[in-house]
Amino acid sequence: MRSGTTLLRLILDSHERLALADESGFLRAVAAARTIPDQHDGPGWYRRYGVTDEDMNARLRAFYDGVFADWARGKGAVRWGDKTPFHINHLPVAAEVFPDAQIVGIVRHPGAVVASQLRRGIPFSDALRHWRNQNGRLLRAAGRQDLRRRLVVLRYEDLVADPEPVLRALLRFLGEPWSPDLLRHHEVQRERGAPRLAEGGTRTGDAIDPARNARWLEELSAAQRRELAEVTAPLRQVFGYRETDAAPLPDGRRLLRAPELRRRRRAVGPAAVARGPLPGASAAEPGALAHLVRVLRTDPGYALRRLPVVLRARRYRGADPDA
Repeated sequence: MRSGTTLLRLILDSHERLALADESGFLRAVAAARTIPDQHDGPGWYRRYGVTDEDMNARLRAFYDGVFADWARGKGAVRWGDKTPFHINHLPVAAEVFPDAQIVGIVRHPGAVVASQLRRGIPFSDALRHWRNQNGRLLRAAGRQDLRRRLVVLRYEDLVADPEPVLRALLRFLGEPWSPDLLRHHEVQRERGAPRLAEGGTRTGDAIDPARNARWLEELSAAQRRELAEVTAPLRQVFGYRETDAAPLPDGRRLLRAPELRRRRRAVGPAAVARGPLPGASAAEPGALAHLVRVLRTDPGYALRRLPVVLRARRYRGADPDA
């Protein structure tokens, strides 16, 4: 979240063969179908009725592929994808249910991500922990054998500084031909009648802006920058980030593939994928309702869309004290 995922979606969605959905969250439904939450025999419940894991995966794949493939054909595309940041928590499910899927990750300097979240009212320590934990999950996913050849990571800074070489490398990974429409995605989206604001408040009509790479340096205090540099150092090293910018990738590389990410992770050691609370910080998350009130100042549309979800969650917790 806040790593440029919407920008990347808008760019890829501008390719004439690709249709990228905006945060459907469907992998949560896939995971829940295979494991019923809060049920003592919920994991693999379908096996009791003669359905194997392979059969269940095939049924789920047929349903969701049918939904999204029909949607993509309606847009004139032949391949579909989905951009949902919290799908980082469901990559093992994605790997099993969709064995031919390709996973594209995008990372961004922790300073830029934290500053972006601060603008949305998220506390500094929570934003910092979010960057470390979520990117650690991405790195662990790169270690999975079933994603070894199917996962690639690009850096936001490389994308906005010199987009064409990065996008050409990404399309080679995807096995798709080059399209100049990717470099004019803002015009393509406008011609298609896309809403002025996409998810996360991203303006669909804005061109790629390299100036965004350094904006965060003026937004964090000296104390915040020192803490950020200390906490994120191991994981930053894996992705090639220095304290204030992105170091060039070796050999003119534009993408980080899973085998290289595994090598980098081994070189750094276990600290690269540390989890849990930050040293000296509280592990408590801010209240969802209080967070929405803060976000109302910066992105009221997002806050209003999230309000029903928060209220439903509070109602469920009220009905079940152990939830």
